Amino acid sequence: MYISVGSTSNVDPDSTRSRINRFNISVVPTEGISWDSGYVFADGLRNEVGLTFDNLDRLWGVENGVDNLNRIDLGGDIHMSNPAEEVNLFNEPGQFYGYPYCWSEYDLAPQYAKGKGTQWTHPNFMNDGVHNDAWCQERSNVVPPAYSLAAHQAPLDIKFYYGNSFPAQYQGGAFVSLHGSWNRDPPMGYRVIHIKFSSGFPESESVFLANNGTTQQWPNNVRPVAMAVSNSKGADCLFISSDTTGEIIMMTFNTPAEITIPLTLLRRDRVYSSMKK
Repeated sequence: MYISVGSTSNVDPDSTRSRINRFNISVVPTEGISWDSGYVFADGLRNEVGLTFDNLDRLWGVENGVDNLNRIDLGGDIHMSNPAEEVNLFNEPGQFYGYPYCWSEYDLAPQYAKGKGTQWTHPNFMNDGVHNDAWCQERSNVVPPAYSLAAHQAPLDIKFYYGNSFPAQYQGGAFVSLHGSWNRDPPMGYRVIHIKFSSGFPESESVFLANNGTTQQWPNNVRPVAMAVSNSKGADCLFISSDTTGEIIMMTFNTPAEITIPLTLLRRDRVYSSMKK
């Protein structure tokens, strides 16, 4: 069992509370398993909310970056477009992914930019005698993200899709739910995106569902959280929860005639219908 625990604050003094621990649950004692007995499978992860395995049995996660980022030497207040939200691949156990000492570039001014995913030192640690930009950019110290998303979108879940009833452009890629930001203006997120994979790695992203996207309008105030992929009588379904509205929304493509649409889903004491794309 792989369990992620996030930070205690925006920027912690170390990574003790920001990691993924792996546990052997073949035998569970009556008093439970101690957190400290787990193997530190991945370290330096501020808030790796969503975790999932791909069809190669590789563990992936999505991470929420720090807020209120300011570095005078990189332009001062850069929090509107930095740090990147991360899609991380945990391909080798025991590696370090940067937090709290380093953050991932998304969009710096041209005179400073080194490219999305480049690691930079957080200002809290620039004068600690150990951590600097060179240290953060050394890959033997820090594993950069496999893919970088725009800042402050709050990715909360990631799910791969390997079915064949969704259109071809969605097959073999991953859906990511973006709960939405508070730390930038205008806000970002409030949508589900699809990340296209090529040769086993993220290549590009596109909007799948969004409040203001070009594909389909959400109901009012929907903010996506968790997702699940299921197959029912041959129809692949993507289920998406929304904490603001208390709904679960089901998305299908090319639904076979024997499946009745709408499928009713319960929300507290009310019944909601599924959406069909």
